[in-house]
Amino acid sequence: MISNPTGWSLAGATDLMLLVEWGSNGDLDTIRRQIATIPGVVTVQTSVALRTHLDRRG
Repeated sequence: MISNPTGWSLAGATDLMLLVEWGSNGDLDTIRRQIATIPGVVTVQTSVALRTHLDRRG
């Protein structure tokens, strides 16, 4: 399961965005599959950040 995710409710076509960290592509696939099984989830879209320019999370 995902530990310590960060999430945001969004306006527009996307309802929720989660920030998760993973160790391998296989881990990312597992996380995506887990999210897809949550009742009410219709689609899962993945974007990979290449670089952090600003991080004010703490």
